[in-house]
Parts: sequence; C-alpha cells; structure tokens
Amino acid sequence: MQQDITGAREGTLSPQLKESIAATHIADYEEIVRRAAYNLALTEGGFGVWGGNPAWLHLLDVVYWAAQQVQSSSSLESFNWPFWEDTPWDGNEYQFPSLIRSPFLLEGDFAGAACSEAMLRIWWKRRMEAGVLTETSDGFKLKDDYIATILETLR
Repeated sequence: MQQDITGAREGTLSPQLKESIAATHIADYEEIVRRAAYNLALTEGGFGVWGGNPAWLHLLDVVYWAAQQVQSSSSLESFNWPFWEDTPWDGNEYQFPSLIRSPFLLEGDFAGAACSEAMLRIWWKRRMEAGVLTETSDGFKLKDDYIATILETLR
C-alpha cells in the first residue's frame, strides 16, 4: 500500500494523461487527479480495485473527463481497449491502460491501478444509469456539472 501512496504522489504520468490534464485548462487538475489516485491508494487493496469503491469511481471520473477533452470514446470498448481479439481497435489512444493503468508508476513498477473489464463496466453502467455519462454526437461524455461536484469533493 505504501508503494501505491508514493506512486499516487510522485509516480510518472503517461503522455496521454499529461495531455488530457493540460486540455482541461484547470490549473490544479494534476493535483486533483493525484489526489483521486491517493484516495484510492489509501483504501483496502490500494490500486487493486473493486467496483463499488468510491475512490475508484472518482479516479475514473476525473481521468475520463480529462481524456474526453482530447478524444471522446465511442463506446465502453473504445475506452477499455480491444479486450478480445475480435474487437476492432477504433483508434482511441486515450484508453484505460494509458490513462490509469500505466501512470502512477515508480521506477521498477510494471502496472498502476489494476482492475478487470467487469469493474470498468460497473463504472460505465452506474454513470449511464445516473445520467451523468451521456452519448453525444461526439461520443460518450461525462457532464460538466457532474464533474464539477467531483472536483469540489477532491479539492
């Protein structure tokens, strides 16, 4: 758990996550993302996540919202990555592995947050059911007013 805490505070960020954070034009957005990762690292299991963990859901929220500023996801599979061989890649470079799994690494680490495809499906389903993740002509997007409440919580 200590390694996850240190990774959340000091670990490297992927180029995709850095670009997404910059695209938000919110001065403290990296701090917010790191705080969300830190909150997850403090929970039982640390970066090994489960679907109902509020810290996990918030980390996904802030990272997904940042990524949608650069490239929207056309589906859950687009955000997840081509998990199965028969799922075609749609060109989305701003997916879970590059945004959350690879970042927050310390030297010698191999993977950051680890979750199953089912955990991503739970997040997606809950956000859709709550009406805060909606399909637009430009892909699925989290609503700005929703993310504002998450940012307020994390500040």
